[in-house]
Amino acid sequence: MGPDLYGDRLLEAIRKRLVAIPVPRAVLQASDYAAAVPACVVVVLATLPVAIPFLLIRDPRIAMAVSRGLTLLTLSLPGACSGATAEGPRGCPASP
Repeated sequence: MGPDLYGDRLLEAIRKRLVAIPVPRAVLQASDYAAAVPACVVVVLATLPVAIPFLLIRDPRIAMAVSRGLTLLTLSLPGACSGATAEGPRGCPASP
């Protein structure tokens, strides 16, 4: 069997069409930066409870255990609170 000329021509035509499409240049606006600041703050605040035990506890094994406990707590409490919307307020420890 010879080379697949139809397939080669088709691929070359597709490639030429793709190359001819102008690519818009992305320009960041002030609103983009303003939206990035709260996201960075949330990431830092979410990381602090996990990192603080390593700053306060000398033994890394104990710091790791405390950090894991805080991680589980910070992950399970929001889950319990979001489940409270389906089951009522008894699922969230923060609700009255």
